[in-house]
Amino acid sequence: LTPKLSPVENDFTEQSAFWLLLKKESDIVGGVGARLDCLENEPVDRYWRRTYARQYPSPKGETIGRVSKALVEQVSGRLVYTGDLFVAPQVSRNIRITRLFVLTLFSVIRTKWHFDWIYAFVRDRDLARGAAYHYGFTYQVPWALEWLDPPSNRGNNECFVGVRRK
Repeated sequence: LTPKLSPVENDFTEQSAFWLLLKKESDIVGGVGARLDCLENEPVDRYWRRTYARQYPSPKGETIGRVSKALVEQVSGRLVYTGDLFVAPQVSRNIRITRLFVLTLFSVIRTKWHFDWIYAFVRDRDLARGAAYHYGFTYQVPWALEWLDPPSNRGNNECFVGVRRK
């Protein structure tokens, strides 16, 4: 689990986070997490710098450098981060099941929370395979932010993908 969705590293409540699990008979074959963060008037770049510095500490000090101007200007308010998507190989080969799983996630989020954005970060290789399209994200910003000292599971080739509530 990444630090942003790890129950060990966060004090989640029923109102601030949940996990959705995909089962095949009695086996868990998939999972994804969601968390609601209310930024109020805090700019998204300041929020990410502050939280990522704690979640991904760097011996060099700062964790995040540049954040896309488009994100700073458009992404604000009540944000739902989705991540740590896992689908077992025998299931992930069926994109229809994975797509329905993520759309179910969106449906649960929509019924559970009032939000401004649902978002995730997707690696460029997954984006090239159509991940944003298959998962239903309608807004994309490649190279969304710059990691000054990228953690092993993150990188500067990530794309912000989002859905804005209308």
